[in-house]
Amino acid sequence: MKLGIIITSYNNQDTLEKTINSVATLKKNNKTYIVLVDDCSKDLTIKVIKKAKENNQIDYIHLNKANLGVSKCRNIGINLCKNTDYVTFLDGDDFLNPKFSRIIKRKFFYGDLIAFNFNYYCKNKISKNLFYKKDKDLSIKDIKTYFHRFLIKPNKNSLFTTCWSKLYKTKLLSSEKKVFFDEKLFLCEDTDFVFRFLSKVKFVQYINFPMYFHTLAKGKRNLNKATFGTKLPLRCQISFLSAIEACQNYLIKNNDKLSSIQAKINHCISVYIVIYTIRSCIKINSISDFIKTYLFWKKIYKKKIVYNSINDYSPKLARGGKLIPYLIKNKTYLLAVIAAFLFSRKRYF
Repeated sequence: MKLGIIITSYNNQDTLEKTINSVATLKKNNKTYIVLVDDCSKDLTIKVIKKAKENNQIDYIHLNKANLGVSKCRNIGINLCKNTDYVTFLDGDDFLNPKFSRIIKRKFFYGDLIAFNFNYYCKNKISKNLFYKKDKDLSIKDIKTYFHRFLIKPNKNSLFTTCWSKLYKTKLLSSEKKVFFDEKLFLCEDTDFVFRFLSKVKFVQYINFPMYFHTLAKGKRNLNKATFGTKLPLRCQISFLSAIEACQNYLIKNNDKLSSIQAKINHCISVYIVIYTIRSCIKINSISDFIKTYLFWKKIYKKKIVYNSINDYSPKLARGGKLIPYLIKNKTYLLAVIAAFLFSRKRYF
């Protein structure tokens, strides 16, 4: 098996060396093709990349001349890895489990998509995720069960919401099916990608091993993670709608009727609305910022899809707050954004 590893970086001078070193064992002991796509970094990331290339830790470097976004970078990586059997994605501030090299030698990979556990890593402390207790071939029924759970608690059911910690059969990415990242998306782009990929595959293999370490920081430093979108336009905050649509399409394709899942879909939209309203308030540093954020969400809240969805929100199912959905439902939009702003300060600062 030849594995293509696509590393994407942007201003990762402090973390990229560890990221690259984590694939060194793989390169020594297995057939790998390591591609690094840098999205026009402004710091000393390029220096780290060139050093790694000199040390033969990277096979190919692609440097964007402008900042194009992570979706475009991953698509560039996919096109550069056409001569591999599987590809996987690695962010420039995360790292692979050093024991993954042994797993490659021990396990027989046959799935169109191979999913692993992943851990959160913060200041040498590890928080483990365990999705199933043993290796398992996931049936359509298993994946449908996952999607139904996702619709109830999208922020908790994360096996397929991240593109990393998975292996993708290359021929399904570069064949006539052409499953690529949506380059118009800058948030939830990986959730949308994986959900659409699931619709194209026949065999999903799960391996009970923590392949990937996703790094988290403390306090404000954590807000620089792309997940929060603090440097993105506000319109990106509703990208989750594409992921939910992909989830809906999978369930309908596999015999669920829209009428039977509509309430869950509405609930999921409402959960995401609350999450991203709060996250969008992170970057408010002035009255002008607050006004822009308020006017954006006021416009979104008035849209039919949100107005219809909020009535199906269940705080009991989501185990989430009641206040913001209540304020949106009662059209007190200013109070909803004020509440979100206060929650963002309490939760992330």
